[in-house]
Amino acid sequence: MLIWLGFGVPTNAAENPCTYEKVALLKDKLAACEELIQRRPNDPYAYFNRGLIAINVGDYDQAVADLTRAHELDSGDPWSLANRGLAYAWKKDQARAEEDFRAVRAIDPSNVVMLRGEALLKMNAGDKKGAVESLSASMTDDPDNLWALRTRSELYYELGEFEKSRQDDSRWVKLMEEARSRQARALSNSRQSELR
Repeated sequence: MLIWLGFGVPTNAAENPCTYEKVALLKDKLAACEELIQRRPNDPYAYFNRGLIAINVGDYDQAVADLTRAHELDSGDPWSLANRGLAYAWKKDQARAEEDFRAVRAIDPSNVVMLRGEALLKMNAGDKKGAVESLSASMTDDPDNLWALRTRSELYYELGEFEKSRQDDSRWVKLMEEARSRQARALSNSRQSELR
């Protein structure tokens, strides 16, 4: 069973103990967005958040629709365009993704979502070195992004840069272990609270 986590990255549910909790959390957030849209149909953040959820579950058409609506309601926010460009990149619609990324670059040239989206476009085009450059640039402001670390590690490996691949992979493993540890503590605390 494939579940979509992070920025459109598929994972096998059996291999990721965080998957089911994340899916439940996304369902809760989706319900909250739906409720907010019903109460406040002109709230750009409700559409923006629902668009992010759609990216996370791989529904890129819904993501484009919601992020377009968010941008219509708040045209000065580069994040709706950056994430819509990312959804277009996952759809392999290079022209529309590049159009959104150009608009974002004019407002926020170091936008991490745009840089990750540009990396994805370069990967789609087979430009592994260019993708590594874009991922590295995105990690300047967000060095612990799991998708960027894992993807860059895989690209380094494919490029024969094994030591760099190992370093990114080691960092990714450490971050995942920390996340699992935090999750186990939170679950333990939650169970202890229920017993009281």
